[in-house]
Amino acid sequence: MTPFDASMLPERTPLSFEGAVEEGLMLAEYASRMRVKNHIVVGAITSAETFDPSNYLDDARSVLASLSAESTLAAERLARELRAAQQMYGSAEHAHDYQSADASNLKRREAVALALAKRLGERRSDDEYLLGLIEHAREDAWHDVARAVEESLDRSNIVVDADYERQREQRMALLVSEDLARLAGETAKG
Repeated sequence: MTPFDASMLPERTPLSFEGAVEEGLMLAEYASRMRVKNHIVVGAITSAETFDPSNYLDDARSVLASLSAESTLAAERLARELRAAQQMYGSAEHAHDYQSADASNLKRREAVALALAKRLGERRSDDEYLLGLIEHAREDAWHDVARAVEESLDRSNIVVDADYERQREQRMALLVSEDLARLAGETAKG
């Protein structure tokens, strides 16, 4: 067995400031889509109304506001940790035992958190962005529902023949237009 040689590792390029902010935005968008997707699924099951993206604008704004506030709180926590770390000298005893040597990293993390909070706030006010987010969430919701239906059908004892496969898309459309609509109507009444 060959001993470990650190010099053989590929050179690591540090993530740029803007790259760190973009990564945070990507994670925030994923979290936002998940929350809006869940609201869309619940709305499809419990409401007799036709899907209207504008009905989910408040949900999208709310989740972005929450994530922006969370990022602002993280920046405030990092600022406190930075002030404390600037007074500490020596070796860290664990991952969160910041010392003066960690000051530049803490400053950068604080700046990234503040930039992320600002960008999320901007996106919260951008109806075009929000409608795009809602559309992606709707697509995610549809994929989840379709996958659940497919898995359910796969578990059943349905005889599959050539006609079954050819007519699958038509059956899925009928499921949405008739069965889910009827279920939503029954749920709204009861």
